[in-house]
Amino acid sequence: ARYPSRWRLLVPSERLDLEVVPRVADQELRTTVRYWEGAVEVHGTSRGGPAEGEGYVELTGYGETGGR
Repeated sequence: ARYPSRWRLLVPSERLDLEVVPRVADQELRTTVRYWEGAVEVHGTSRGGPAEGEGYVELTGYGETGGR
């Protein structure tokens, strides 16, 4: 399956502009459902100052379902 490789989070009312990037590109898991999950790094600005952090993302619905 193909998954988004990075995301941009914009919240103008909070002056928040973040880029979310996976630490490892290939974090797909295949069980009865294919899904992507993994650690991400976050970089950008919040209220005009630097912002960074770590997170976790889980994506479903991008691949075919597996067999049982």
